[in-house]
Amino acid sequence: MTATPAREADMLTPPAGRRFADRLPSGIPRLDDLLLGGIPPHAHIVVLGDAFVGKEVVLYSFIAEGLKRGEPALIVTAARSPDEIAGAIGIVLPQFREYEQMGMVRWVDASGSGSAGDSNRTVVKGANDQAGILTSVGSIARAFESSKTAAFRVAFLGLSAVLAHGDERAGFSFLQNVVGILKSRPALAMYSLEAGALSEAAVESMLGRMDGAIVFRQERDKTFLAVKGVGEVETRDWVECRATNRALVIGSFALERIR
Repeated sequence: MTATPAREADMLTPPAGRRFADRLPSGIPRLDDLLLGGIPPHAHIVVLGDAFVGKEVVLYSFIAEGLKRGEPALIVTAARSPDEIAGAIGIVLPQFREYEQMGMVRWVDASGSGSAGDSNRTVVKGANDQAGILTSVGSIARAFESSKTAAFRVAFLGLSAVLAHGDERAGFSFLQNVVGILKSRPALAMYSLEAGALSEAAVESMLGRMDGAIVFRQERDKTFLAVKGVGEVETRDWVECRATNRALVIGSFALERIR
């Protein structure tokens, strides 16, 4: 079934039906409806698709929602500079710079932007510095844990750039280590991955090690998404959507098409 185009009424009226009580908000209410309540606790979700389909705004909304809930953010960026990412998140959450100044946002900059590090920004050698990224993620996760924060959120932007260095086995080992560092802590994480960066077999293998995926595809001039095994949720159909720089707008869908 192909969804009808998104309408304002669709955005304002959540579908009735079962919802899981323990789910956490993604920052996109219609996505939470599709996920039957939101993201499972401690989940690690891959957001997969072509460039400019809306992957990034999903992660920006995810981080913005956490900050509004009092949850600190760890942002790893391997393709674009922290300043560029901060500007984009600021469109979604205008108070983002204020949260940064409060020390609620910590960065791992693997973009090679040449920016200087500070108390809230750790700069590693680049996207090929997997050891440096792991060390930085572990250090920040421990700092959040020692601050007695109830939970924190992680956005890994540009995972494809990191996995492009070395063979697939080394990439999977790196990703497993990142997940391993975070899984024992109260973290909720999303990772953006470009379609075509890995072979189909490698993508399937990687998704099997994560807690589910939100997958985008483009067909002519339309964009669709599907949920793949996020908790107990998997969509049977592709749902039409469109991205702006402020939000992901998701079209209508029937709950009986979600299993």
